[in-house]
Amino acid sequence: KRSAGENLPYRTYEMRVAVAILLTFALAFVSSYLPFEEIDLVEQDIVRNAIKHHWIDLKNYELKPKKVHFNMSANWMENLHKIKFRPPHPNATKMAMAHTIQDRIIAEAVFELNVARGGNRTRRQLEPGLLSPSSLALIYQAIECEEMLPRPNCDRRSLFVRTIDATCNNLIFQTQGSTFDVFSRLLPALYEDGLNEPRGFTQENPFEPPLPSARAISLSIHQNDNQPLTLANVDEIGLTHMLMQWGQFIDHDMTYLIEGGEGNEMVDLECWESATHPEPEFCVDIPVSQDDPLFFVLRNKFGRDNLPFERSAPSCFVPLISPAPRNREIINQLTAYLDASMVYGATEDEERALRLFRGGLLLELADQPSSITSSVGGIIQPGTLPLSPVETTPPCLNNLHCFLAGDRRVSEQFSLSIMHTIWLREHNRVAKELARLNPSWSDEAIFQVARRIIIAQVQNIVFQEYLPIILGSNNVARFLGPYKGYNASADGRTSNEFATAAYRFGHSQIRSGFMRFGEFWNNLGELPLEDAFFNSRLFFDSRTGGVDPILRGLVQSKSRKLDEFINVVLTNKLFKSLIFVEEEITPPLDLAARNIQRGRDHGLPTYRQAQAFCKTLFDVKSDIASVTTFRRLQALYGDSLESADLFPAGLSERRLPGSLLGSTFSCIVGLTFRNLRDGDRFYYENPGVLTEAQLKNIKSTNLATVLCQNSKKEKST
Repeated sequence: KRSAGENLPYRTYEMRVAVAILLTFALAFVSSYLPFEEIDLVEQDIVRNAIKHHWIDLKNYELKPKKVHFNMSANWMENLHKIKFRPPHPNATKMAMAHTIQDRIIAEAVFELNVARGGNRTRRQLEPGLLSPSSLALIYQAIECEEMLPRPNCDRRSLFVRTIDATCNNLIFQTQGSTFDVFSRLLPALYEDGLNEPRGFTQENPFEPPLPSARAISLSIHQNDNQPLTLANVDEIGLTHMLMQWGQFIDHDMTYLIEGGEGNEMVDLECWESATHPEPEFCVDIPVSQDDPLFFVLRNKFGRDNLPFERSAPSCFVPLISPAPRNREIINQLTAYLDASMVYGATEDEERALRLFRGGLLLELADQPSSITSSVGGIIQPGTLPLSPVETTPPCLNNLHCFLAGDRRVSEQFSLSIMHTIWLREHNRVAKELARLNPSWSDEAIFQVARRIIIAQVQNIVFQEYLPIILGSNNVARFLGPYKGYNASADGRTSNEFATAAYRFGHSQIRSGFMRFGEFWNNLGELPLEDAFFNSRLFFDSRTGGVDPILRGLVQSKSRKLDEFINVVLTNKLFKSLIFVEEEITPPLDLAARNIQRGRDHGLPTYRQAQAFCKTLFDVKSDIASVTTFRRLQALYGDSLESADLFPAGLSERRLPGSLLGSTFSCIVGLTFRNLRDGDRFYYENPGVLTEAQLKNIKSTNLATVLCQNSKKEKST
């Protein structure tokens, strides 16, 4: 028995040696059946020249933050959205850049080899398979992608203590589900060229009829419910707005994309630069038709007829056995596991920035120097989130820094900041109690045990409260089944289908504003959603600030009904409060259209493919709930819906009995959470992770317990 902070270095050499021996025999066996490859000297020279041409880009690549100028240039909106909304981690940015250069080297080498051999095909008609395995291996070696990947230190301590970046959770595949790993896939990737180009980018076969614009789909399917909240469009079974907020909070524990295929650091490439099609490795802008309400705003103010859209950053890769080209895979710059990374961070640097290193506590605003706290003004309440230093975070609104938390999106909207505050307080409450009961424990021991308890609380709420509401208890039993202990063969990564389509169902639940109530449940007025983005100043308002007014609103106001409709604020006014220009301009951002385009960017399967997958696996199948929506989908995609995108069709399905979702989304959500549970060696119900007393205590608490312990304790009406 060891204290939580004890660090005894010990490498699992036996396991590594065994795996290495098995791989060696496997490679020898496969190689014995491969035909001898004759070295083509011309091809070799072409490949080496392509490497020299592009390798200098990566060698000269410097990770320096790019300053954003708020002006009316063609790129201002796209830069503003990316820099404010999703600041990438430098490590992930470099991996994405390596993938881009890797693809450029392959494309140039293939084209030059085709010319040298007298071919007359265009660049788009060429395939990487034209290169020999030895040439591809040479390119992969030159990129040194392996040097950028996490290097696990699976010492003895990692057998008992969850690492902050989730390495060593799976002791065989030591980086599976870790920070900067890629999203998994439930079904094979579906790209137009088989590797990289999104469906519909060139509107060529095999996808017929031509895919409609994501914006056209949004207008037809998701924006037909623009009326104020009524009994017809709020949740009919009494679910509150807290359901949406908990879902977003958990999403920020599992998924974090990087927008911009090349990180927007080395090449000043603008998605609105091209008058026709931009390069598909970076941008797939969303066409807007002349009858679209945004068309004249775009044309008159920006001279454009599309919405800017940057692709998610892909990961470079190291082929284990075959050097054959691999389709685009997307970086997740968070850990995939439910490990409260939104509280503690997903890298060692992030964790260090959040800790007080005294008594096992996390840093609060009151612990920060006056150079940071002076901008707040007034009295600082205990248990307030710290503020980020100016030099590390782009500014929020009203001359106040953004909050600092385990996830960089903490200030994305005010209600999310409240949830982060609650769990900061809960960690420090638990740490103080542990210190009282165990006065001899070190800071590290208290911190790690408190962290383990917080993670267990989060997992318990997700699996015992949240999923039974979203899926229904019967469907939890169907899709997840009973817990049978840790399964090392379960893929603990978050799936693309989940992160890019199915789990985005929560966008349908978001109201147009946040209700706020005073101590005696007096109405303090609604905070419009468009004014809640990146506005940490709201927390310090003397009348409506702090945790309690918004928290009362979340548990008192009903959620929007979960269906295919999405609030007009999210489809036409997203991040409106971020714009600082002389004239009032509606930002050309549409969350529903971006969801659809993101699915194509990630190579998601079609709706029919995902539906068939779930029918085969679980014998479930739902139809489109509304006849009107079904006919609109047919008008967009054709009668069979064979080419329908997963997000709009899946969100439109008839609910599975007991579930808030249709069969396809229920299946994807259930299967992903099953893998996250079974593939997590530190899952709270796995024997040995918690003591019997701890487990009993965790299971006796719920989200309401945590909320009441860390806020004023009035009873909800």
